[in-house]
Amino acid sequence: WVKFHAPQGVPVKASEAPELFAALEDIRRRTRGPKANAVLITQEFNAAIVQVPRLGVFGWHKNYVLLGLPLMQALSADEVKAVIAHEYGHLAGAHGKLSGWIYRIRSTWAKLSGAFETGGIAFVLKRFFNWYGPWFNAYSFVLARADEYEADRCSVDVAGKAAAASALTRVSVEGHRFSQHWSELYHQSQHRPEPELLAYKALAVRFSEAANAEDYRFAVTQALKEATDIHDTHPCLSDRLKAIGEGVPELQPVGVSGAEALLGAELSGRLTEKFDMEWWQEMGPAWQENYEKARERFQRREALLAVTDLGREEAQELIDLHEHFNDIPLAIDVAEVWAATHPDDEIMCLILWRLYLETGDRRGLEGMTQALNKAGHEDRLQMLAAMVTFYERYAQDDAGHAEADRQLAEALKFQNHIQNRFSRLEPSVPLESADLNDEVRAKIADIAAQSTIIRSLWIAQRRLPEEPSVCQFVALYVCRSDQTSMVQKEMFMDEVLAQLQPQGYAMIVEQSRDRDWLKKTIRAISGSHLYGS
Repeated sequence: WVKFHAPQGVPVKASEAPELFAALEDIRRRTRGPKANAVLITQEFNAAIVQVPRLGVFGWHKNYVLLGLPLMQALSADEVKAVIAHEYGHLAGAHGKLSGWIYRIRSTWAKLSGAFETGGIAFVLKRFFNWYGPWFNAYSFVLARADEYEADRCSVDVAGKAAAASALTRVSVEGHRFSQHWSELYHQSQHRPEPELLAYKALAVRFSEAANAEDYRFAVTQALKEATDIHDTHPCLSDRLKAIGEGVPELQPVGVSGAEALLGAELSGRLTEKFDMEWWQEMGPAWQENYEKARERFQRREALLAVTDLGREEAQELIDLHEHFNDIPLAIDVAEVWAATHPDDEIMCLILWRLYLETGDRRGLEGMTQALNKAGHEDRLQMLAAMVTFYERYAQDDAGHAEADRQLAEALKFQNHIQNRFSRLEPSVPLESADLNDEVRAKIADIAAQSTIIRSLWIAQRRLPEEPSVCQFVALYVCRSDQTSMVQKEMFMDEVLAQLQPQGYAMIVEQSRDRDWLKKTIRAISGSHLYGS
């Protein structure tokens, strides 16, 4: 029997948040949607209405309204209502009978799929699912995509065009700030034994302040650049705004947040404290460990700063440490000194140009533009990504922006082609001796020798036919016993890949009957045998 678990969150009652429940009832009445059986406040930057079947696949659903406290802190009350109306739009009115069914059944199929993968259902039903599931998924995907537009129209009907457009746009912008928050909070653990403010209190403060103009512009630009993806039921921002007949709104600062207006200051504060306590209880030990490691890195950085004549590896390590502590100007100083005395060091020049671009210095653009044509695919991809990010942050109207965008799109398309090619290994693929230096070979051989599960290990490489400079290392191993656990195998493979992937693309596979051809081929290649018999 497949269990459908209730969603997680803090339940709130009408007596605790009368404004919220009044808004929910008004939206439910206007959309002719189902009654909410429970309202849960969550820690997510999200909102949803979840229908959980009390009787499993036989239905009788319980309706949960899930509202993320961070989302409510970031949006105005009208914008929160627009978001809730959108969620009700999936389940409400005449079209909601079909869309609500699709909404529930797609979730049910996803749940059943997980049960099938773990062996939790009868074989006969699994065969039926394997036949019917993909067909239903493809059929319902089209309807689910259309339903997103219908739900947006429901949001417009309830909250108005301005609030709906503002909500769509602000979710994109503040979602970017939400991600930034966790990154910046992590950086605090490099300098402090505990955060200045706990996570959710700090989020409330961040959302109460106007977004930095540059960050706001960057977030909107990124959101508008996204195209509707064929694998996602959610249309992109520009398509959704166009569908409701609105342009990109100029967002005004939120005076009173949706959390304060709909939950009240007291309940909002209490929930913030609860989430902070739970977060610190879970993350506190990891924070302390990170702080101790940061102190060790700081001491190592001080030791390197005292060295008068840095070697190549020491200079690279010092740059990495400066970047780790977000001291980019200091990292640039080290890279400039090294590049000035070693102008042929292409890797260090690339690092210097990237650091320039991160600070808005066009010298990085000039250096990368000159190096693009002779760069390998991986370096070219990294350079183009850095250049496009520079244009988006510092020079959106520059003439070179469109060309960099075009070249990056081509490079990403080629990257997808490489990944597709290198995801398959067939007998017709020619293999050759792996281009690995003795140090890497010795490290990998030592990993195999130290492992208690490995009998033999070989490594070769293959080339991409249309671009022979692009190679993939292919490692084949044989276990001592056929009883070896998957966890042990994965630990071994991870260690080997950690050595191979800095050198290029890599895959590692275990010997099996259907790979006898690979063992025969790879054993015949000179220098392929690294360990064992």
